[in-house]
Amino acid sequence: MISARLPRLPLTRKLQTLAGLSWSERLLTLEVAARLVYYEIGLRTAKPARWMKAPAAARTSSASPLEIAAVRRAVLRASRNIPGGTKCLPQALAARAMLARRGVTAELKIAARSAPSQADRFHAWLEYEGMQVTGVCDDSEYRVFGYTSN
Repeated sequence: MISARLPRLPLTRKLQTLAGLSWSERLLTLEVAARLVYYEIGLRTAKPARWMKAPAAARTSSASPLEIAAVRRAVLRASRNIPGGTKCLPQALAARAMLARRGVTAELKIAARSAPSQADRFHAWLEYEGMQVTGVCDDSEYRVFGYTSN
């Protein structure tokens, strides 16, 4: 009997990667994936006032750098694996909602590039105590014109 090896499909590799994570990382990744899809759809269908409204933090608490890094990794991991990818604004909104659910207040910043001739003229990122959670960039290249805190 000849055994033929089936080619490894991208989905199989993705599931193996997910299975290799700890339970907490898996849950965090699945949570952010659901939120990314929600915000991708919401940004296309809802008025800005609806999605700019910050989720209320149940309690105000501080987060450790490890917790912030875990959310950042989950957002990056999930956004790489959503068909079509996601942009900076849904990533920032999803991370803000995740942190708010954990009682952490973060600031969503929306900005325009100072030199408008460059690519990606607009950008959004989430900051917690001066540390960029999502949309890591050189913020000196941007002029912030909108921000919200939950």
